[in-house]
Amino acid sequence: WLGEILDVLQPGGVIALVVPDHRRTIDYFRSPTTLAQVIGWSIEKPVRPTPTQVMEFLSETFEDNGTINFDGDVPPFRELKRHYTDQDALGFAQFVEREKYYLDVHCTVWTPESFVDVFSQVITLGQLGCEIIGPIAGFVGNGPEEFLVYLQKKKPAKAGVPSDI
Repeated sequence: WLGEILDVLQPGGVIALVVPDHRRTIDYFRSPTTLAQVIGWSIEKPVRPTPTQVMEFLSETFEDNGTINFDGDVPPFRELKRHYTDQDALGFAQFVEREKYYLDVHCTVWTPESFVDVFSQVITLGQLGCEIIGPIAGFVGNGPEEFLVYLQKKKPAKAGVPSDI
């Protein structure tokens, strides 16, 4: 969907993304999203969260009522209260596939570093025509659980001028 947004932006246009840092959210125990996953989804173009994404989110997140100290020792996953059991997660994954149902889950998981790393690779592979500005922490209105990153659509190279000059 980022490519679709970039397609309608004028060269130099900017997308601002406020992204959760999984190390400070209920996604704490989930692994960061990989280049292979991003490229796979860009090829597959799912229109709703996949059964795999639903299963992962529901089976690997926990309930947080604001008492978790992400700056301290986070209790082991098995000691935390969960919204969903593994059996619940399996049932929802099967349901979204069977019914083609949209279930709102966190499909990707990022740190500021992993976002820049993966999207730098996506850009290098020619899959997005933009540059990354940021990440920016501590912006007005944010909490420590998120970061800001901009994607700026590249301006086309001028005719007759090599783009590496």
